[in-house]
Amino acid sequence: WGGFGFMLAILAIVAAIPLLTFTDVQSKVSHVTNEVQPALIASEELAKHMNEASARLGFFLTSEDDRNRQEYQDIVDRIDDDIKKLQDNPTIADDDDSIKMVESIAVDVAKFKEYGKQAIDLVTHVSKNYAAMAYAGQNLNPTSQEMLQIMSAMLQSEAEEKASPQRKKLLMDLGDLRYNWAN
Repeated sequence: WGGFGFMLAILAIVAAIPLLTFTDVQSKVSHVTNEVQPALIASEELAKHMNEASARLGFFLTSEDDRNRQEYQDIVDRIDDDIKKLQDNPTIADDDDSIKMVESIAVDVAKFKEYGKQAIDLVTHVSKNYAAMAYAGQNLNPTSQEMLQIMSAMLQSEAEEKASPQRKKLLMDLGDLRYNWAN
């Protein structure tokens, strides 16, 4: 009977080890699915909404279509919710580095929203943008025109020279420079 009892004790230990391991794995999986995964999803949603907000703001600035402005505002509201989800997440709340990172993100988002407000204000109130247009007309456009004339003269003088590979490359680079300067 002693051998039988010994074998039964070993069998009980062997059966208990997987049970304890399973409990540990279950605890870790629960931590990942209940705390880490929501933080990851909230981070991904924040990144997606930031991209969407940038796109909508750009569409509004180019088209001045009020639907794009409203969609931008709706997305910005979702961004605020995403940041709140990150701040309320237990995994982030327990880690000082994560808290600092989320606070930094919140500051950057606040700056983005302020720039968005300013850009929308300049588009919707054209009179506020006249100062910039007047400055460009007085200071930037004459310089730009002069640079374009100089580049055109450079292109003409190079076009009259014998075409070597180096001159062809220079001619192409000057053409690209003139094109990029004009745009």
